[in-house]
Amino acid sequence: MRHPISTKTEENTKRERVHHCRGTNLRSEIAIAGRDAAMIGVVAILASFILVATPGFFSHDELQIMDQVRQSGGGGVWSVEALRTSNFFRPMGYRLLQAALTFGEYPLVAHGLMVLLHAVVCVCVFFLIRAIDCRRAPLTGVLFAVSPLTAFAVGWVPGIYDVLVTGFMVIALLAGMQWARGASRSWLIVLGAATVGALLSKETWVVLPAFVFALRSVVDDRTVARALARIALIMAGLVLVYLAARYPGLSRLAASGVGGYSVTIGPNVVRNLIVYLAFPFHVTGAELSATVDAGISGTPGYSLLVLLILVTGAFVAGLSRTVAACCAFYVGYLLPVLVTARCEAQYLYGSGVPFAYLLSAVLTAERAAFVSRAIGGFAVLLLVVHTVTIDTNMYSTGRCQTRLLDSIDAFATSKPGGTAGSNELVGIFPATGSKWWILARTLNATNDTGGARERFKFERDPAKAQLVFSVDCAVTRRLAAE
Repeated sequence: MRHPISTKTEENTKRERVHHCRGTNLRSEIAIAGRDAAMIGVVAILASFILVATPGFFSHDELQIMDQVRQSGGGGVWSVEALRTSNFFRPMGYRLLQAALTFGEYPLVAHGLMVLLHAVVCVCVFFLIRAIDCRRAPLTGVLFAVSPLTAFAVGWVPGIYDVLVTGFMVIALLAGMQWARGASRSWLIVLGAATVGALLSKETWVVLPAFVFALRSVVDDRTVARALARIALIMAGLVLVYLAARYPGLSRLAASGVGGYSVTIGPNVVRNLIVYLAFPFHVTGAELSATVDAGISGTPGYSLLVLLILVTGAFVAGLSRTVAACCAFYVGYLLPVLVTARCEAQYLYGSGVPFAYLLSAVLTAERAAFVSRAIGGFAVLLLVVHTVTIDTNMYSTGRCQTRLLDSIDAFATSKPGGTAGSNELVGIFPATGSKWWILARTLNATNDTGGARERFKFERDPAKAQLVFSVDCAVTRRLAAE
């Protein structure tokens, strides 16, 4: 006789997925949820301990923001004028970033804040998935916590914008789901507050109405589906008002291409998509290239092959609808940035949610269980290796930047041979095998500080350089014979 489980194509019905792991009473249900949430938060913090211990910053952006705060205090970011005319309207993220960087080049506070925010988002993801598929919620939360799709945004302090907007969007989706199912009207307040929080965090929040509408596919009650559709419609109206207000700033940004944000609809969209789809299993990639062409040329074929194997395994396990939904959410979160020339890893933070759920579905599949677990286990192994690669790269880069700045400060104050105490620019040449990009980024950030560091510049011609940036990230005096 055929086992009854084998007749299921999507594991469980929608109603079974929601109620599967609930306790026998409200108290036990709360205890189970609290235990799982705490476990996920701890995993997120432990998985990011390397980032907390990083002795410096990953890039020049942190140094530039610190200088902006020193010069202007970051005023005016909440104004209506900023909403209309600024290239980026992200006041909540900027204020948090400003607070985190108040401690200057002592990075523990900034990195600690990023890791704590990530842990909170992981817990929110757990509760959202629990409202959709209770059985897979704990595993999804853990996989999201250790995902390489989240590692870069957490380690790079300006990635706070992506962490915040994802967290608020997850809370909004959870609140909308709970209210639509008949929960207290207080969930509407949570929904409104989370939507405003997302709006103040990053422009990519505009895809939120589409996500709310897509939640209709996971409910089996027409009344609930209609309630979600009404929420999505109201949110869509808010998005239109927001885009109308932001049009002057966004149109100027798209036309000027400042920071690589020029908007073009064409082959670049497909190339962007390929790079973003391949990144999870690109185990040696710490960050995505700033340009699409460079990004796609550095994308290894094996990463796309592993993704294809994972998706095929999901189909074999009877998870075709899950695959379709996860792919739609994965790509949907990226829609606002697919049309730009930039291709950066922090944009994938929100896409890590559907990706983690897809992995958990494959790992817990009951149909073709052995094959599914083998494929899923191999995929998780590659993902963990990739996360470690990103974290260790963040650590080594931060340490290198700190040593570089210390060396520059030492030369600036010791006045060796006229290096300090004059307005003459001092050239630093990167030695063969050194991490030249760290030197270039750091000096670019210190060009307008107004301090002693402003006199140092990146020099490509060794004959014109007074100092050398060595392989160990220290700056030394250039010998005459060099």
